[in-house]
Amino acid sequence: VKVNSDPSRLNYDLLVNQVKTGVLIKNIDLAGKIENDSIGTALTIKDDSNKTKFMLAAVARSLKDEIDINIKKHGLIVNYEPWEVSPDNMIKVGKEISANHLVLSHKNESLSINSSQNSGLNAPMNIDFKNFDLADFTGWIQKDTVLAAGIVNGNVALKNLSASPEFKANLTINNFCVKNDTIGNVNLTADNAETGKYKGNV
Repeated sequence: VKVNSDPSRLNYDLLVNQVKTGVLIKNIDLAGKIENDSIGTALTIKDDSNKTKFMLAAVARSLKDEIDINIKKHGLIVNYEPWEVSPDNMIKVGKEISANHLVLSHKNESLSINSSQNSGLNAPMNIDFKNFDLADFTGWIQKDTVLAAGIVNGNVALKNLSASPEFKANLTINNFCVKNDTIGNVNLTADNAETGKYKGNV
């Protein structure tokens, strides 16, 4: 752990050689600075050749009743590849949880997260997948085994996130496989609209 400061800010850098929680993740670096009412941070994971295989950088600002989080425009690397991040993205965490203009994209695939506007407290949140390749987000974790792969399209709708969360999913996953075992094409619909009950069809 490295920490240094001056009268206006505090810099920090936490290095972890490895973490094993089912899978082994090595060369983890969490670094950033605390300045005024904001915390800038970057989580970086490198391979044994010191190449960055995953990175997420964001700035969190503390306001009166909430924390606003912005993922930096060039703040996402997944499986060695830089992803585009919409510059005006914002995640708000407080009495309610919301996300606006959060779009992550790479080539022809994208993941977008947006809360419905003008819906008041606990506005519904929509997560949209377009040609989203699961292997991109799981391939970097374990060198010799892809934990999950497949091309995802569809939508997940979330409601009441800060109270009693509900979800409704309508997804297709083409060429779905788990740990190199091929399952095939999957159509998934699921929800928990009834309290305490989960329904799903595959």
